[in-house]
Amino acid sequence: MNDNSASFQDHPSLDDRQAAERKLCRLFKSFGVDALARSDRLITPYLDRAAAFWRPHSGADFAALALEEAKADLETWFAALLAGKLEDRTDAIMTGRAAYLLCNGTTKWADQLLAPLGSLPEAFVDALIDHAPSAVPPSDLGEMHHQPYEAWSPASSVLRALPANGGLMQGLTGFLRRDAA
Repeated sequence: MNDNSASFQDHPSLDDRQAAERKLCRLFKSFGVDALARSDRLITPYLDRAAAFWRPHSGADFAALALEEAKADLETWFAALLAGKLEDRTDAIMTGRAAYLLCNGTTKWADQLLAPLGSLPEAFVDALIDHAPSAVPPSDLGEMHHQPYEAWSPASSVLRALPANGGLMQGLTGFLRRDAA
């Protein structure tokens, strides 16, 4: 075996790269972005980073590695942009996706997804922050009406469930008296 074939085997197969590309396209499609149109920023870096530490016999899924790299970047990017809106960094992708879709980022700022933070238009950042949903609904203080405490027992619950005319009770009482005699 020569050196060329040995080095070729250290790289993921074409099928592995295509599978990774499909997963990355699905991820970015969930943001309404065509990743293939921006493959230099949304696909190629993640394929290259995954290939840098992927080994053919490690048992690792190359596509999953590339996807994890992209998700890590999305989490970091949205966490930096939405720091004041996030309660937990683990919600960054979900909150960021919602904000991106709500601010119409798909049509207005499709080319800004994962762009360097210093190069983002201020209008985009403001729109993203304004449209970021809160993880917890806003507290709406209202008046709570008094609810009297009422003691209960299983017996009282059964009695309340019986018909008001008492016909059932008379029948049960008569049955019990006849049985006792």
